[in-house]
Amino acid sequence: MAKGPRPSLYTIPLNRAFADALIHGVVAMHGGSALHLARGMILLPNRRAIAAVRDAFIRHSGQAMVLPRLVSLGDGDLDEAAGAALDRIDGAEQSNAAIEPLHRQLLLAQMVARAKPDIPMREAMRLATSVAQVIDQLLIEEISLEQFCAFEPDEGMAGHWSQAFALLKGIFSVWPSLLSSLGLVDRTHERNRLLNQAARGWAAHGLPAPFVVAAGISTSAPAIARLLKTIANAPGGTVVLPHLDVGMSAEEWDALGEDPRKPTDMSKPRQNSEAHPQYHLKLLLDRMGFHRDEVAIWPGETKPHDHHKRVALTRTMMASAQFTDSWPRSPWAKRKLTGITFYDLATPDQEALTIALALREVLETPGKTAALVTSDRAIAARVAGHLARWGIVADDSAGTPLSNMAAGELLLSLIAAAASGWAPVELIALLSHPHMAAGDGRRIWLDHVRELDLLLRGPRPASGLDAIAQLITQRAVKNIALADWWASLSSELSDLDNCSYAGPLKLDAILATIIAALGHLAGDAMTTGAAGRALTLFMDDLVRHAPTLLTPLTLDDLEPMVRTMMRSVPVRPPHGGHPRLFIWGLIEARLQRADRMVLAGLNEGQWPAGPAPDAWLAPIVRRSLGLPGNERQIGLSSHDFTCALGGDEVIITRSKRDGSSPTVASRLRLRLDALLGSDAVKAASAGPHARIAAALDACDQPSPVPISAFYPGAEKRPRRLSVTEVDTLRADPFAFYARNALGLRSLENLDADPSAAWRGTAVHNVLEHWLKGGSWTQAALDQHLDALLNGAGINPIMRAIWAPRLRATLYNFVEMVCADIGEGRVPIVGASEERGSLSIGGITLSGKADRIDRLADGTLAIVDYKTGGSPTSKAVDEGYALQLGLLGAMAQAGAFPGAADHVSLFEYWRANRHTKTGQLGWREEPFYALKGKPDRKMDASNFATEARTILDRLIADYLTGDKGFVAKLVPQYAPYADYDQLMRLEEWYGRGRHDPEAQGDVE
Repeated sequence: MAKGPRPSLYTIPLNRAFADALIHGVVAMHGGSALHLARGMILLPNRRAIAAVRDAFIRHSGQAMVLPRLVSLGDGDLDEAAGAALDRIDGAEQSNAAIEPLHRQLLLAQMVARAKPDIPMREAMRLATSVAQVIDQLLIEEISLEQFCAFEPDEGMAGHWSQAFALLKGIFSVWPSLLSSLGLVDRTHERNRLLNQAARGWAAHGLPAPFVVAAGISTSAPAIARLLKTIANAPGGTVVLPHLDVGMSAEEWDALGEDPRKPTDMSKPRQNSEAHPQYHLKLLLDRMGFHRDEVAIWPGETKPHDHHKRVALTRTMMASAQFTDSWPRSPWAKRKLTGITFYDLATPDQEALTIALALREVLETPGKTAALVTSDRAIAARVAGHLARWGIVADDSAGTPLSNMAAGELLLSLIAAAASGWAPVELIALLSHPHMAAGDGRRIWLDHVRELDLLLRGPRPASGLDAIAQLITQRAVKNIALADWWASLSSELSDLDNCSYAGPLKLDAILATIIAALGHLAGDAMTTGAAGRALTLFMDDLVRHAPTLLTPLTLDDLEPMVRTMMRSVPVRPPHGGHPRLFIWGLIEARLQRADRMVLAGLNEGQWPAGPAPDAWLAPIVRRSLGLPGNERQIGLSSHDFTCALGGDEVIITRSKRDGSSPTVASRLRLRLDALLGSDAVKAASAGPHARIAAALDACDQPSPVPISAFYPGAEKRPRRLSVTEVDTLRADPFAFYARNALGLRSLENLDADPSAAWRGTAVHNVLEHWLKGGSWTQAALDQHLDALLNGAGINPIMRAIWAPRLRATLYNFVEMVCADIGEGRVPIVGASEERGSLSIGGITLSGKADRIDRLADGTLAIVDYKTGGSPTSKAVDEGYALQLGLLGAMAQAGAFPGAADHVSLFEYWRANRHTKTGQLGWREEPFYALKGKPDRKMDASNFATEARTILDRLIADYLTGDKGFVAKLVPQYAPYADYDQLMRLEEWYGRGRHDPEAQGDVE
């Protein structure tokens, strides 16, 4: 293309798809010969832009073709990407190699750790990331670290800013010399050198290709501006800017501001509209030395006339504050806008489903495309999940972070498990990982994992592999296979277990141990596939640079460090998803366009994202140095939004709530609403997708659901029950059947807090061993108590907190028993804590009394230990606390050896704290002394008889009869929720009681 007096400088307006319009023009100018087109070069901002342009070439040609060389200016390896294009420059200066990002982060973390020795290493790594960002910002703006160190900030700066600035100066004063000693330079410094070298060489010797097109580049870095200026002025060179507004008034254009590094009168404050979507393009033009009038519209086909009005709409909408006085007179407020639909949804889930339906609808039209554009990965994940309902996998350009992939999770799970001392949750998560024992032996492996899972339920045991082996020995004595499996697994993890107790270690030593353990556990399974290859490369880099980090660290530090580093490693499948549905980030959406564009997450803080807080540089320092302000990123996001508004069909969505908190609409959305007016926005909100989304999960008119009940045949009804389950049978027959006939049991959580039931069982076990030991002394109690507290099932923290109180309480128990013995009341060892049984009409009733005492008058006392509350007199009188009465009936019938006499005393021994003295101890609560009305229905004289009468009726109704096992028959005495989900409680409870006998069978 022949050069005229003006530079070859163009822009593609937002009403045209950038990549397609670019390729249409390039082919028209240079596509006369396939060889000529192949010899050309197109410079693009990043790798994702290369993919967009490559796809545009394919759409344009419809067949295979040799493409021009596509080079990313944002690539750290620019010299390799451009290849011979830079080799043609005579006398090019040589430079040291660029430091790799991970190597730089570890070096900076080491320096931060030395400057701040009081912070953990994981915090030093986090700070190192932000220090690296400051270095890049300075070098991009061509501010050397020496200039930074020579800068003296305002003395009135706050103390925390002064401390941060001083720490930066300390690091930056030695950073260049450290890199030089290693024969390295910063990656940004090297990229600047290559760009400046290319600008000088191409200006002196001509462009390296018959034509060079720099397209879609909006970065205003000085080095890039110089290169673009060289290309625009050189024969065969063309610069195509993305969506520069050439129709903005000169007054508004000038009001955007100037280059913050341009010398000016310091007595006048500099005002820059960095949040404006055109500011970064104006800054780029200023640094290139061109005026907006020199920018022409890129030749090619145009959209229908209506879409040109979108350009005017976005210009008016994004006007700076001092130019919005014309909005009330704007025609946009009185006119219906076609092609744009608004959705304000209640929740993020409704927003995602609505978006998924809008994308799904596009597939009904052959050849039509749709794209979700959002910077919120949570929205993208939700939409992808809804699309999966219809078997659709959208092409997600961002990929998935390595930390969220199975291979990455395995590494993190191993580190977390070791750091926790092999705590139950972390250990089972590791052993259940899909890469563990992948292959023929996985079924047996999972069988052992499930067995171990059941053993570890409840409070956390002591830490360490040996403690778990001891627990297996105690709780699964006969399970030899499990013990052997754990012994083999422990040997493979022993070195890593030692690391967790060895204190801080060097990073390279820890990594060697982790890699060895991973090899034993997963073998080659974790290195296959795209995620496995990404993990292999990540670990190779980490191992290679690990000696850089000299400060020792612990496994607690390593897990968050590795997780943070892996989040920046995207894993993209080798083949994309659906060819017509896409999920794009803001970067991908800048240069490409789908037929339907869905702009999601238009809430403040999401789009545009809130300015990232700068932990190092005070705003006054950034302004004084000429660095971009925190508002610059908002301007870029605003530019992305206005570009996307140029699509044929645009859907804009937001959710009114995020979790439990209300959201605030994005400033971009609020500007659009204010400009268009409520009537226009309301008219544009009448799309069908939200109604369809609501209808998908809507149900017909709700009708009462019958109470859940089981009506099994006689052969399926339980033939056994224990005294502790009789109350459940009477109050909640459904729960009784689920537990005793179906065999369903609720499991404690892994690593659960020690519950009252768990502590009560532990106390019962200690008292049982003490009673049956025969030596009823405090010393004997200490032996059994120490065995409990020192067992593998007791965590040291729990032992330290619980032991003193428990010991004091049980000492009081011994004193009470010994005092009773002195008064002629003696425990019957052979009957206490022994399970007895009694046959009643073919049904076996079983039970175990905590203690049966022989009183001085020869009668018996039934004692039940309570470490929590005891039943109320009302529950006893109404027949919903029958345990003691049934045990008495069994004793009187000879169910317990040596205890076949009349029972005259029913007693609860309750552990509690005295309300006045605060002393821990036990209190005897005789059954007849329970608080209640004087005219009680049951007392010690009739308790056993009345309990037996109630039991006989229950057996006749439920176990030998045909009465249905109805859910929550007496809710006030059925407080436990173990089977609420099974009985579908929420579907019928509170809707009114129905006749249980009238309900149908529930199978």
